[in-house]
Order: sequence, then C-alpha cells, then structure tokens
Amino acid sequence: SARFLLRFKFLTWRKERMSRFLSLLLFLAGISHSAERSATVTKMVAAETDIHRSAHVQVQVVSNLTHGGGVLDVSQDDDFNKTHPIFEDCSVPLTEMVDHLNSHLTDLDDILLWAHKRCPEGKLIQVTSFGASGMVILHKMSQLGILGAIPTVSLDTLHLFPETYDFIDRVQSHFDDMCLRKFRPLGFDHKSAFVAEHGTDLWRSDPHEYDRIVKVEPMLRAFEELRPSAWITGRRSSQGSERTDLNVFEIDHDDPTRVKINPLAHWTYDQVWEYIKKNDIPYNPLHDRGYKSIGDVQTTRPVARDADERSGRFLGLEGKTECGLHSRNRPKRTKSSSKK
Repeated sequence: SARFLLRFKFLTWRKERMSRFLSLLLFLAGISHSAERSATVTKMVAAETDIHRSAHVQVQVVSNLTHGGGVLDVSQDDDFNKTHPIFEDCSVPLTEMVDHLNSHLTDLDDILLWAHKRCPEGKLIQVTSFGASGMVILHKMSQLGILGAIPTVSLDTLHLFPETYDFIDRVQSHFDDMCLRKFRPLGFDHKSAFVAEHGTDLWRSDPHEYDRIVKVEPMLRAFEELRPSAWITGRRSSQGSERTDLNVFEIDHDDPTRVKINPLAHWTYDQVWEYIKKNDIPYNPLHDRGYKSIGDVQTTRPVARDADERSGRFLGLEGKTECGLHSRNRPKRTKSSSKK
C-alpha cells in the first residue's frame, strides 16, 4: 500500500542517515590501524554521496561501490569528466566539496587513501621534483600500496644538478613500484641542444620565457596527455610567500574541474625531516651541503641553517618566488627567445 511504501522509504532514509553519521564519527575519531583506516575512508566516500543526495535534487547515478575500492568508474565518460570528474554527484559545486574535505581530512594517510579511492582509475597523478616533501609522499604512498597506481610526473628542465639526476636514478631503484613519467622542454632531449637554440642566459634575460619553455609547457603537456582529475604536490604553507595560506585541497586555478591536493600543506620543515630520518628515506645529497630547496643549477644556492627554506631559490631573479607551475601569474610567450 501507499502507506507501507511511505514507511519503508522513511526507514530506509533513516538508516542511511545513521550510517552516514556513524561513518563520520569513526573518521573523526582518527582510527589508527591501516586496514580500519582504509575501511573508514571508504565509508567517508559513501557518506559524502549520501550527503549530496539528501541536499540536492538530481538524476540517479548508478555507482559500483566495489570497483576500485569504492570509486565510481567514470574514466571513459567524457561528458562527466568535463563537469566534476572526481565526484559522483555532478550537481554539487566543487567549491563546496573542497571546503568539506579541508574541514575533515588532515591526516596524511587519510588524504592519500581518499584521493586514491575517490579518483577514477588513472585520473590521479603526483607531480614531484624529488625534494624532501616529495620523498615523504612517495614513501607514504608506497607504504599504503598505492604508489604503482598513481603515475609520478617529474619535469626535467635540462638544467638540474648532476647530483639531482643521479638521485632520481636512485629513487627509481628504491621505489621499484613507481611509475615515473618524465617531461622535458618540447623538442629537446639534452641541454646542449637547448643552449644551441636559446643561448646560455635565457633564464636571466627573459626568466618568464625560460620558465614557460622548461617548466610550464612540459607540465601543460603532461596534463594534456594524462588528463588527470587531480594532482598531488609537495607544497607546504610553511614555505611562505604565495604558499602561506595553502590548504590541503584547492581548485586548480588553470582548470576549475581539476583539484590540486597538497597532503603536507600543514607540515613544517622540521616535521618533514623528522619523518625522513625516522623512516630512513633517501634524499638528495645536496641537502647535506646546505641546499634547503633544490631547483635549477644556475639559480639555486646553499643557505644558512636558520634561513627561510626557499631563500636559496631563484638567485639573481629579484622578487621571484615561483617558477610558474603554481603561480597565478603563469609565464606566457612574449617574444622570440631564439639565440641571436
């Protein structure tokens, strides 16, 4: 009867509400064991979907909650990916979801597990230069058993330190489950060819054009090729400047349908190194020679122990604190940069 059907719907609704509430309580309690944590994050994913369905009028979305650890597989659905590629409910504004995540996800394990479970297969990548923060994230993803499922993207500017190139080779041997994708400046495989085309001082004479060629264009090419819904970075608010107000989750200012995830956003420099030492994680030997942050060889210098972490970057480029990958003032082509 209609009365029975109405009561059945009410009881179902109440059960879903209680399930969501209990899932959130378990999550906020900070379950420590990895197996329990994984189950809790899975419940969190389901709870978010329930929250959306109770708050919005929407079309029915069929979800396979067993595929990929609780993720809706929409990797082949281009129309869906153009709206909100990470989330099952495309009627929920991405800004609301990001705010919700920043309020509830703070633990490194939870953040990475959530991203792995929620993103469609192949739509989550990590971008790293193999600095100290990046090594923490690599180690944690390997511990959680998800490193092999998340492509690791690295930009080879052709101007890195010899020690950095050697270290990257070591990292590949250390993390044999890492799927590394290297992207270089378009049309160049070696520094000598780059210098023959652009000269030795492009980084100084036109730093914006230099950044566009060796960093921004390769990164955009990686996005075009891999088409990620979200990307993981090693940025932290304690690094200062444009990063001071950094959150764990943010909408990519270059693509409002893509999310940037900064798992270590609220970690300090000391916390990063305590983790590295405690877990015996390999790190670039340049750090032992006073290089707190490491970039291109011509613009990176060692600094005093009490100096700001990124104060040794972009030497000779007054006022510069970002290379353009994360800055809203992204370098654009302004003139021909060929060597005269």
